[in-house]
Amino acid sequence: MAAQDRQRVRQNAATTPAHREGERRMSMRATDTTMRIASRVLAAFLAVSASHGWLGAQEATLQAATGGNAAVRLGGQDNGRRLELRVGQRFTLELRANLSTGYSWRVVSSGEPVIRQLGEPTFTEDSHLAGAGGTLRYEFRAEQAGTAALEFVYVRPWEKDARPAATFAVTVVVTK
Repeated sequence: MAAQDRQRVRQNAATTPAHREGERRMSMRATDTTMRIASRVLAAFLAVSASHGWLGAQEATLQAATGGNAAVRLGGQDNGRRLELRVGQRFTLELRANLSTGYSWRVVSSGEPVIRQLGEPTFTEDSHLAGAGGTLRYEFRAEQAGTAALEFVYVRPWEKDARPAATFAVTVVVTK
């Protein structure tokens, strides 16, 4: 078969319905893959945005149970919230930490005299393996009526000018 004939056969094959259908399917697969990747990237962005408050979510308020001195438990997911308590009520703050990295949570604003920290924080390891993270637990009590800012930063104490790796803050409103 001559070179011209081979070229004509290739050109004809490229215009057959089967060839066009194959190209269409490949294009659809590429589009599907692109859409899947784009939707995953968007989902990740929205999750990070929501967790950092970038989406302009309204301030959430946590109200403690009004029966007696009911305890309240806060965690990292409560960052930026407002907590309403009565005088005498206690609350616990649990923050994830990995002390083996040198990072630890430091109090920037204690909220005193409206709230008071009870004792030293305790650390519970996730496992006994070296380098394992865990949870730092702080206990507080509402001492008097008023509004207090409770703020923490996750830092390495020896890095004086470094930005915190994370921050945590809540506004505590105490009523009688």
